[in-house]
Amino acid sequence: MKRLYIIIFAILTIPFYTSAQSNFVSGYVIKFNGDTIKGMIDNREWNNTPNKIVFKNESESSYKATDILGFGTTNENYKSFKLDVTLNKKNQHDLVADQDPVVTKDTTLFLRFLVKSDYDVYVLVDKNDITHFYIMQGKKPTELVHFQKLITVNQSPYLVENNTFRDQLTEILKADKALAWKIKKMGYYEDEIVNIFKHYNKSKGINELGKQPKNLNERLIDYNIIAGLANSSTSIYYTSGWDRRDYKLNNSASPVIGAGITLYLPRSRRQLSFDNQLFYSNYSLESPKYAAPSYLNAYSLMKYSAQYLKMQNIFRYQYPKGLIRPYVGAGMSFGLLLSSKSTFIGSFLSTKPVPRPVGRDLKSFEPGFAFLLGTTFNRFRLELHNDFGINRINVTYYQLNLCYRLN
Repeated sequence: MKRLYIIIFAILTIPFYTSAQSNFVSGYVIKFNGDTIKGMIDNREWNNTPNKIVFKNESESSYKATDILGFGTTNENYKSFKLDVTLNKKNQHDLVADQDPVVTKDTTLFLRFLVKSDYDVYVLVDKNDITHFYIMQGKKPTELVHFQKLITVNQSPYLVENNTFRDQLTEILKADKALAWKIKKMGYYEDEIVNIFKHYNKSKGINELGKQPKNLNERLIDYNIIAGLANSSTSIYYTSGWDRRDYKLNNSASPVIGAGITLYLPRSRRQLSFDNQLFYSNYSLESPKYAAPSYLNAYSLMKYSAQYLKMQNIFRYQYPKGLIRPYVGAGMSFGLLLSSKSTFIGSFLSTKPVPRPVGRDLKSFEPGFAFLLGTTFNRFRLELHNDFGINRINVTYYQLNLCYRLN
């Protein structure tokens, strides 16, 4: 149990320690004279658009949007612009009734390139975690306006949504009826913005969409392989039908192998997901030997073993920032019994122990409750599972699994 506490402590604390560390990936910066310099860029905590970057070539330098034309990595390109930004609160409880958002003028910021078209599209995620889309008209990007506002009607507050971006897109793209209908129904989300420009580009004969390769926040499905170690235990004393004695079964350790699919909820920035894991599990619980008085030269013990094909369905929340991200989850487990065996072994008045079957079989289908604590790093996930099976002897499983993402 002490080792288990150490593992839990390590899983919880390592992500917060490493979140302060840098994470350099291959990239480039573009200077004002047009020179492109290749090197390494620290892409730590880019869930929000960075207001400055750390670049390492022969030496380490820091650049703001006022210092360079742009920068990029393998999957993302950013460009520096002077623009207007509509600043608002994300949480409606922080909004002030009858007060419009503040619009900052001519602020120089980085924007992430999103779509190549007649009108290029860029995106900004501000410090309040609010997304802003910009469309290029001339040399200055125009914000596609969307925000929430509290208004007072008869002394009661009501939340309203400003969707000016729909009228902007309809006018700028000179949308036909089909496109105008799509714009009217769309939400202010990255995937829907991209779909609108797919339709527009197709109608204009533009073959190249130019959207950047999907990054981690856009991938909605992960395929994983799993390997680990399980510790099985029960607090129930097993009563033998042979000698009517209660036997305490010891813990059992066994390997775990399996596969899993993680389904991320759209527009959740990979914070919310359903984890579905299928793996092979087994245990072999054995009691300590009960020694009869020495003059009988006898002992007895109980053995209980089972093999399962287990499915866990867990709803998971993952911390959205940092290179290493911790997560927690809870859900249900379902076990399909492949085989089981319970045995009483006694050597009464004999030098050779005699196994005898015990007729208490487990259910062929075993439900249970599952809890999850873990952390992710690139393609790897380290997870601690707690699975409480509801069966004849109520076996509790602790699994320490290493998962590897295939896609």
